[in-house]
Amino acid sequence: MGEEKNKKSVVEEMKELGGMPWWLYLLCAAIILAVTFTDTLGYDAMAFIAVTTVMAIILNKIGNILPIWNTYIGGGLLMVFFGTAILKQLNLIPEGYVELIGNIVQGDVNILNVFIISLITGSILSLDRKVLLRSFGGYIPSILGGLVGAAVFGCVAGIIFGIRPIDMVIKYVLPIMGDGNGAGAVPLSQIYEQISGEPAANYYSFAIIVLTIANLFCIVAGALLNRLGQVKPELTGDGTNIMPVDSNLIKEDVKVKVTLNDYTGALLLCGTIYAVGRLFSKVLLPSVFGAQIHTFAYSIIFVVIIAALGIVLIIASFFFSFFL
Repeated sequence: MGEEKNKKSVVEEMKELGGMPWWLYLLCAAIILAVTFTDTLGYDAMAFIAVTTVMAIILNKIGNILPIWNTYIGGGLLMVFFGTAILKQLNLIPEGYVELIGNIVQGDVNILNVFIISLITGSILSLDRKVLLRSFGGYIPSILGGLVGAAVFGCVAGIIFGIRPIDMVIKYVLPIMGDGNGAGAVPLSQIYEQISGEPAANYYSFAIIVLTIANLFCIVAGALLNRLGQVKPELTGDGTNIMPVDSNLIKEDVKVKVTLNDYTGALLLCGTIYAVGRLFSKVLLPSVFGAQIHTFAYSIIFVVIIAALGIVLIIASFFFSFFL
């Protein structure tokens, strides 16, 4: 009942857009769009931020308040994804800014790498060291088993529809099991180019369609299963019956006050991990048994090693005690 009372109406939700009053957002959007469509905004980083923010704020809000979509399809994030794609197909985004966004996100600037390496570093280092070490025994076999199972069932489905098993694995199974776009389709297309000699765009253009459709099915299926678990909690295992939890590993959340220095150090650490990944993938060990190993794969391995050894915490403790 409390949640229902606190639930805002659509009108109340739309009063605030991007942390500002609706009228201020509309004013900013009108100015940015007017300058954009008169080709006056330019094509620098600030223009990129202005155009993408205008679209993202309104689409994210619509996705979060739209019934059914916000529960079963993916909310604001998926609305931004599909909304910008529709705007692009309808030619409502000037071509110059489509190229600008593509160049900064995945082109020469490739800011997407910043988010990917930050996600890799933060997600792994945030795990408790004991949990990380204990998870190897169950997590890695589960991942490998899932990949093998997906390949087998994928090949069976491919045979039914007249698709060769090798094409099914490379063009369907790997993109879907490859963890999305930035850490999946993009590096896979780069590896495909290195091995086959064909342009990465040929593989990527097909892979992104496959994994987008697959992700949509997964989101809907996950939402339906979540709803089923809410209706019949006995089917969920209550979070302990199916996946036993060691009470000694359960810790209370600790509130940490993050400072500017913390962000600076985190960016330096991310840059170092990315540099190590590049060093191994481009110079020291670019392939293993003939298979190309991507930068992100080496980066993940390096982060897991320093997390398992507790190197970051040891170094932090040393500097803290030294300067204290």
